[in-house]
Amino acid sequence: MEFANKYYFVKESDKKDEGAKTLKEETAPKYLGFFEKYIREEGTGFICGSKITLGDIVVFDICTGFLKPFIDDSLSSFPLVQALVKMVESNARIKQYLATKKSS
Repeated sequence: MEFANKYYFVKESDKKDEGAKTLKEETAPKYLGFFEKYIREEGTGFICGSKITLGDIVVFDICTGFLKPFIDDSLSSFPLVQALVKMVESNARIKQYLATKKSS
């Protein structure tokens, strides 16, 4: 998670701002593009296979978790990633977990 280190573990505000800009403008689109490519190539709507795997949950967590503020601006350019996030979020067991998850 080298890219997150440029934001979360930097104390100087100017370097933190620079890290946030890099995450939003370069890193997020780059990785979302990789995810989009894998989903497209798989042809099932999932990262790998025809049902939710750990890979799908990781992408969901990246898009809805601690990197969400840096990904929101780019996500609209990646419809397959958006669809995957919605699919994972609508899974009954994921819904149940999210409903009971404590916010941190």
